Formats: sequence, C-alpha cells, structure tokens
Amino acid sequence: MLQRIKLQGFNPDLRWKMQVAQTDRFILSDDEPDDYNRLDVGLSPLLPIALDFISQYDRIDSIDRLLNTMPIEQYSPYCSGLDTHCMVGLISAKLSNNADYENVKRMYQRIVKKEDFTNEMKSSFSRIVAYLEQI
Repeated sequence: MLQRIKLQGFNPDLRWKMQVAQTDRFILSDDEPDDYNRLDVGLSPLLPIALDFISQYDRIDSIDRLLNTMPIEQYSPYCSGLDTHCMVGLISAKLSNNADYENVKRMYQRIVKKEDFTNEMKSSFSRIVAYLEQI
C-alpha cells in the first residue's frame, strides 16, 4: 500500500479498492509458519520506502503538520481511521504548540460529535481534551 501511495498518490478510492481486493492487510496465522516468511519477503522491498516515510515524521511538529494542515483528509492514509486521526491530530497540535490549537480542537470536537463513532471512543476523546487542557 505504501508503495502504491508513493507512486500514484493517495485518493479515497484507493483504500476501498485495496480493501475489497484484500491487498491492504497481512493475515497471519499460527497454523501457517510460512506466513511469517512470506511476510518478511513481501515487506523487505518496502522497508526503504517505509523508513524514508517515517524519517520525514520523526518530530511531533511534523506529525502536527501532516494531520492538521487544512483541509484535513477524512480518509487519511496515515491513520487507521478518522477516530484515530482526531485523537492523534489533537494531541500533536497541543504538544507542538500549534498556534491554531483552539480551532483544531473545535474542529475535531465537531467531527467526533457528528460521526458515528462508538461511545467508548467519544468518551476517550473527551478525556483526552480534558487532560490536554490541564497541561
């Protein structure tokens, strides 16, 4: 997936196409020891791409820019879902002293309120907001 995003760029259809084709995941089974060998062989060529990508985001302020540059992507390839994006985006904005933190916080609060997230996620998000207000 990283290789395809790097070559062709990310678009919302890519996620769904790869999901349908089941090329967006690795399924490992303890019953199949060869799965781990195939995974290693399959991931080895991607390692330089992954390391290049990760090296670009080795500081909190770079993660803040990645996630909080407007307009934000609803289906960001950098998070496992919009719920994760809201949490990590908010935390990175606070910890990097983003000058627009209050607007970022309000934006994520609106998203969390509007989206069909679990009650547990909404509660966790509210606790994160409260905690960040204390620091």
